[in-house]
Amino acid sequence: MLDVALATSAGFPNLDVSDTGLLDALSALGLKAEACIWDDPGVRFEEAALTVVRSTWDYSAHRERFLAWARSVPRLMNPAQVLEVNTDKTYLIDLHQAGVPIAPTTVVDSLASLAALMAPTAPIVVKPTVGAGSRGVAMFEPKDFDEARHHAARLLDQGTAVLVQRYLDAVERTGEATLIFFLGQFSHGITKPPMLDPVTGTGEVATRDRARWMADLEAYVPSHAELEVAQQCLEAARATEVLYARVDLLPGDDGPVVGELELTEPCLFLTSAPGAAERFARAIVRTLEG
Repeated sequence: MLDVALATSAGFPNLDVSDTGLLDALSALGLKAEACIWDDPGVRFEEAALTVVRSTWDYSAHRERFLAWARSVPRLMNPAQVLEVNTDKTYLIDLHQAGVPIAPTTVVDSLASLAALMAPTAPIVVKPTVGAGSRGVAMFEPKDFDEARHHAARLLDQGTAVLVQRYLDAVERTGEATLIFFLGQFSHGITKPPMLDPVTGTGEVATRDRARWMADLEAYVPSHAELEVAQQCLEAARATEVLYARVDLLPGDDGPVVGELELTEPCLFLTSAPGAAERFARAIVRTLEG
């Protein structure tokens, strides 16, 4: 019987490079842990004391099946009800309504709402509400608004609603701040370069050499304002006690704003901060004990 099943996908059968050291950290605490592919019918997740969702990065193409699997796992972290909300990026609107600062965002869920969309005066980002790894994300200048609408229409045709957000170009100078929490406690931060290629305007994460990309990331000490916004975000999402949470922050006009709240399968950048894997392992132990 496994103590901890670390759910992953067929593309990352041994976990992502960012989780390097987690299995060893769990073993050092006396736990038997293995990486298990979430949709492998031969894996009996119900026999694990705890299942922790990690690099299940193919879920977006099979969201309903993924959520059905999550509901079938007796002890899952983060829980299925959290995953159901968090796998649809319209949760950002709920955060905004709760007073959390986000990038200016409009939800387009039909061709009628797309037709009503006003031409922007600044660059915009168009992305699917269900997606991972920057797939389907593209940036458009105001002069390319017709192209942006065509891109949004293609996403709608694929069965996903669309977010249209103002592009915050300060990210090109400062990068994106990522704050990671275990059981509501801040663990570590890192800064990431812009996730959109400034030349093509598209997300390039899926095509990057991940090991090399991870090696270029730097540990980051967040400002008081960034910590405050991240904490406000967790409280608004009722995520102050989940096993793991990642808050991605962008530089807004009046301070940091939330780009995404990752509660499903985020890269936790365990290799980018000393002791991060051990802190995560201890949080898993506390979850098992609790």
